[in-house]
Amino acid sequence: MIFLRLVSNIKDAPIKLTTSRNTLIKCILGICVLTPFYSTADFQGKWEPEQEPKDNWVIKAEAISYLYNYEWFKRHGGEGYTLFGNVVPIYASTQLSSSVQLDIGAIGFLKYGDSSQNALKPLVKINIDLGRQKNLILGTINQSHNIHPSLSLDNDLYKQQVEQGFQFTNSNPDNTIDTWANWVTAETYESAEYFEVAFIHNWTFLKQDKLSLFSNEQILTTHKGGQLTSDPSSIKGIWTQLGLGAQYSNQTILLKLFNSSYKDNFTPKIQGIGFEVSYINHWEFENNAQLTFKANQYVSDNFYNPDAHPGYNQKSFTQFNLDATWLRNDQLNISTGLTLDWINGSFSTVQYLNVSLIAL
Repeated sequence: MIFLRLVSNIKDAPIKLTTSRNTLIKCILGICVLTPFYSTADFQGKWEPEQEPKDNWVIKAEAISYLYNYEWFKRHGGEGYTLFGNVVPIYASTQLSSSVQLDIGAIGFLKYGDSSQNALKPLVKINIDLGRQKNLILGTINQSHNIHPSLSLDNDLYKQQVEQGFQFTNSNPDNTIDTWANWVTAETYESAEYFEVAFIHNWTFLKQDKLSLFSNEQILTTHKGGQLTSDPSSIKGIWTQLGLGAQYSNQTILLKLFNSSYKDNFTPKIQGIGFEVSYINHWEFENNAQLTFKANQYVSDNFYNPDAHPGYNQKSFTQFNLDATWLRNDQLNISTGLTLDWINGSFSTVQYLNVSLIAL
């Protein structure tokens, strides 16, 4: 996959949050309880016929080149910056059985102009097909979570992060689920433990002619800290998003309510809420070409997330997006777009071009 991108107005600092081990246990138990409930609500999935396991390995590779540009206008105290580099995942894949796939390889990171950021990270994934469009992934999990930018931006590849843990997904388009736990840093004497647990659910509960009604729920909690480490970090944070939308033909109206709770060593507990209304218009053309226009208006009362899009930490935020994509076969995907942001009297812009190519 070749990835060329010019983007701006996204905070590059990693999340640093924490919660107690009891809270972690509650989060994992909550996921275990919620996931079967939502997954069993899917009665429209179709069982795929059993296939004999393949007795061979297949080499797969992606080449991802990115150009990231952060630019503000009329902002006091600093300017934007540009990142340019490559991400190259290469791995071997095999079917251990009719429902279990194993991927083993590595992901290489190369950042031009800063060799200290170059890295090689392992890719080890076990993908278990549970049937009815449901999968359980152990090891290197899928990072395309479609999480709202008020909660997290950690799935951007230019940050050179690889998520390791476990993940449950349901890909039914009327009842999608993405639940995961990502362990970033294990606790040592020098380093504090750091992980995140999240749950995303989209449910289309009404379809009639060209009209459909749907809901979207997202929860993210992160932890950084420990009992045996010398690292004094003790940070707690949890964010939620509840959304309700209506789609008629190619137009969509979406209302979203946000809640945040954050505390660290130097900051007393911050609790806040936010509200956003979005309008989306989507067109599909021949030859797999698509065009999408999106407008967002956001207001908040003390909402705070250090890893969110910076607009969501302000009292008001307006954004416009225009995106075009073209898909050829299953290996070539070209997309381009323009984003305009208005935050507290400051204007920023995003221009990007993505050319994605997968070599099998």
